[in-house]
Amino acid sequence: ALRGFALAAVLLVHLQDLSLYTFLSHDAQSLLPTAHWDNLIAPAFIALFRWKAITIFTLLFGVSFALQLERIDSAPRFSGFFIRRLFMLLVIGIAHSIFYYGDILRYYAVMGVFLLPANRLRTRTLVLIGIVIALFPWTLFDSFNSFVIRDDASWQQLVTSTRAAFAGPNILEMVRANIHYDWSIFASDWSFPLTLLGRLFIGAAIGRSAALARPRENARSWLWLLIVTMPIGIGLTAFVSVMDDRKVPQMLQSSIRGATSLSLGLAYIAMFVLLFQLPASRRLLSPLIAVGRMALTNYLLQTLVAIILFYGVGFGIGPRFGLIGTLPFFAAIFSLQIIFSQWWLRRFHFGPVEWVWRRLSYGFVIPMRKNCQE
Repeated sequence: ALRGFALAAVLLVHLQDLSLYTFLSHDAQSLLPTAHWDNLIAPAFIALFRWKAITIFTLLFGVSFALQLERIDSAPRFSGFFIRRLFMLLVIGIAHSIFYYGDILRYYAVMGVFLLPANRLRTRTLVLIGIVIALFPWTLFDSFNSFVIRDDASWQQLVTSTRAAFAGPNILEMVRANIHYDWSIFASDWSFPLTLLGRLFIGAAIGRSAALARPRENARSWLWLLIVTMPIGIGLTAFVSVMDDRKVPQMLQSSIRGATSLSLGLAYIAMFVLLFQLPASRRLLSPLIAVGRMALTNYLLQTLVAIILFYGVGFGIGPRFGLIGTLPFFAAIFSLQIIFSQWWLRRFHFGPVEWVWRRLSYGFVIPMRKNCQE
């Protein structure tokens, strides 16, 4: 259910990009008929979800990796299987990134390798290392990066040409522009995977602690985490909203923004876990279970559906309905994902992409349909 919640937040954020709204200049956004409402909800989007959604998703991947790594002591060859599983995730992520520059799976696959040598560390040590990596001001090394686009004019030109390719009907041109834009983002912000690694470490520590496996027994720990992280997250969010970038050193900005997303991401998880222990809340949140069990499939489907709706190779809706216009699309897409996931899991053990991932990782056929004897 928690993975389903994370997927909902990721979709809400990604639709801003996939609808091509974020590719519009500030002047172009102000000319949209929805500009008034967009200006009202944009700060809430940034404060509540931007970077927090991917933080939750990453922490949960860290939890999943930790649960898998528990098998190392009982299965001598599990390290090789874990690496093969990560490699297959990398292949899926690279395939996804050809069509959407915002793919996160390839980074999980590469950074997940570092969890193997860290598996022998104490849980507290894992948390401390994760916090240091996640909040370290990696922007200190930007001056050594010769690939970064350093002037605003060149970057705006890249954004404009990319949007034109995405809005156009030529799929090959769309793919070419996407790959070029993807590489430009990575070259300009190469430290992003490292911040994800820190979150994977923290998530792995949560998974190892069994706090999610036995939430009732650890209710006090979750409540303590909520009490600590929520005020910190709210306070840092308020500070970031009024922070003058010209007066705060770049390296400090990076750490502050990282601490903001990490603290609020942890607070959201703690709040969700506590709410899920209440019968009324559990009934309300239970539809998220099926979506979360097919997290990989649904993550990729979100991109596919959004491209069909908003890009020129599909219906070409684009950003004409503004930021607020992404909300009805979000509600429709995620509601359909709930229905589809429930329907699928009544008939099959795994989501289709989850099955392919397992099939390639194990190297032999795994029964997919329920009551299948083969």
